[in-house]
Amino acid sequence: MLSLSHKPYHMEKVSDLFKELKDRINNPLVISFVISWVFLNWRIFVGLFFYKSNELGVDKYKSYIDLIEQNNVDHYHRATAILIAIIYTLFYPLIKQCILVFGTFFDKWGTSISLRVINAARVPFSEVRAERNKNQRLQDEVTSYTVDREELESQLLSQNIRISEIEREKSESLAKSAQDTNNQITEINNQLTEAFRENQLLKSRLAIFENINIEFLFGWWHLIYHNDARVLIKITSGDVTYYNDYNSVDTGRMDISKRFTINEVTGNEKAIIITLQSYEPPVTKFFWRVELVQSDDGKYFCRSLYNDIQTENDFILKKTE
Repeated sequence: MLSLSHKPYHMEKVSDLFKELKDRINNPLVISFVISWVFLNWRIFVGLFFYKSNELGVDKYKSYIDLIEQNNVDHYHRATAILIAIIYTLFYPLIKQCILVFGTFFDKWGTSISLRVINAARVPFSEVRAERNKNQRLQDEVTSYTVDREELESQLLSQNIRISEIEREKSESLAKSAQDTNNQITEINNQLTEAFRENQLLKSRLAIFENINIEFLFGWWHLIYHNDARVLIKITSGDVTYYNDYNSVDTGRMDISKRFTINEVTGNEKAIIITLQSYEPPVTKFFWRVELVQSDDGKYFCRSLYNDIQTENDFILKKTE
């Protein structure tokens, strides 16, 4: 009695045939030959797979058979396809290993370059300490300006009180004695004149700290940092506006990056201190120190101090042309 679990003999032969055929088709030499043949007979390949039957007449072909016969390459081209397939099959492992060696070399080279860049970017502690000292000096200078201003305001208040007392004494003296009126009035007038002169002097000194004229800074400027980074800004009496594009005036793309309001202007005969504060939260407050002496090429040397994080930047203001 025959067992149903076994395949017939002829079925096993067919299965072995298909397996053998699949192994041959997957052979790299066969695949390489097929690719080379398609490359050399590209007209046949395009016509068979991409042309419709009614489109053959456009290129003067009667049928697909006529297309194959007119473009079929000779034995020389078939030999060329076989030769290309053999060369590719033999040299592919070598080419693959060369690519791996090439990639490994550049990976190692890139890693070495990255390590050099990282080591070069490290800032020595001595430079950090020097920057801290500079920040502290600028902070001390701002504090000194604030103390001087408060002292001048106190002196001005004292002078106003003194003027009030002198005027009161003048009225009392006129009431006490008419005989000494002229002499006392003359003396008191002299005192008033001197007090008024001192008062005006104090007011003028106080104006240096509160109403410094910064009209020479109004307009468009290029703000240039020490690393040659550049920003386009506009300064008015009330605020400072930063723009995204350094060439915004030329290109017409006037997109605002950030804006700061000018809260206070103080200073002396050498430099002015401008207190700036951002419009948008988080609110940032910092100071500009602008030297009043302009360089030969029209630049102003400046320094900024961020009051909240104690950092400092040097930069240059150059008028736009």
